[in-house]
Amino acid sequence: MVDKYLYPVGGAEIYMFSVGAKLVEEGHEVQYFGLKDKRNTAGNSWNILVKGYKDKKIFNPFSLIYSKSAKRKMRKLLKLYQPDLVHMNNITYDLTSSIVDACKEKNIPVIMTVHDPQLLCGNHMFYRLFEGKKCTECLDGNFKHCLHHKCLKNSKLKSYLAYKESVRTHRTRVYDYISYFISPSDFLRQKFIEGGYAKEKCLHICNPLGKAFECKTITPKKDYILYHGRISKEKGLDVLIQALPEDIHLIIAGTGPLVDELPTKSNITYVGFQSGEALIQLIQEARFTVYPSVWYENCPISILESISLGTPVIGSTMGGIPELIDDGKTGLLFESENVEDLKNKIIELYHSSTYEEMLQNCLNKTFIRMEDYYTQLLELYTQAIESHQK
Repeated sequence: MVDKYLYPVGGAEIYMFSVGAKLVEEGHEVQYFGLKDKRNTAGNSWNILVKGYKDKKIFNPFSLIYSKSAKRKMRKLLKLYQPDLVHMNNITYDLTSSIVDACKEKNIPVIMTVHDPQLLCGNHMFYRLFEGKKCTECLDGNFKHCLHHKCLKNSKLKSYLAYKESVRTHRTRVYDYISYFISPSDFLRQKFIEGGYAKEKCLHICNPLGKAFECKTITPKKDYILYHGRISKEKGLDVLIQALPEDIHLIIAGTGPLVDELPTKSNITYVGFQSGEALIQLIQEARFTVYPSVWYENCPISILESISLGTPVIGSTMGGIPELIDDGKTGLLFESENVEDLKNKIIELYHSSTYEEMLQNCLNKTFIRMEDYYTQLLELYTQAIESHQK
């Protein structure tokens, strides 16, 4: 299992650790490869990890485009461990595509789960954060758009490095070596195909849900609606705050760069980062949750969790969100960035005559469970391994 971060930073890492745990449970041996960090909760038996650029005494910025150090470490680990297969997640910058080349040299099959448009967009978002605009211009293979808009953190240097990395991987076709790309949303799968990746290699399998979110009964609801997730511009929380009716109480759970900009209003309560049983209770007792993203979401685990716990969701029509919400049955969809539309949908759902029916629809909604996900994953692993043995 490979990811830049070997501790639970976000959805990609939580996914990786849950899949890794299931593989171990089923009798497989799993090792991890990524960056050295005191916060790591996983690693490998030889402690072969990569130094991040912040930990290097002398830093070569071009190592973010193609890291020879990461390639050497990956080669060494592959030689010692001799895995049947490598499953990659987020690797761009720090690890880079060099580790794919290391696997290719050893003829070890690779599968990648794509958690964002990292191979299609210089800033991995399809969203120009500092302009607040959706953008898929680089899908045509001309990554100069990244330079022009300073897409990566509004920095000329960082955007230049992102541009150079994208150009290099596009030119060398290094990712053609990967056997399958697993996309948690059909939206992102279609974007990969549009961006030139082989259709037969791009597969849509929704992210799995853990047993903690299996719910059989409806929890009595309280008089609040909930936003839980990252507090950042692309998540559209400002749209939700503008749309919030004065007589409806909003609880915000999470953390992020815009925490200090949250307004102090009598009908808004910020409860900080929540996890485990505390988060589950918050979700279960909410009348509904709101996911107001303004960027192209992939497969937000927050929506899966909410619906599975019997709580409807109002979500924007962005990316993979409409794939998860049955409009009018397990929640409502609103036009992204449309404050008035969101306000109307909040009022509609809060006072809906079919609200109780919606709660039951949520409990009846079936998302893929880890047991079934493991079965599908093992089939892909087997196919990838067998194709490399021919």
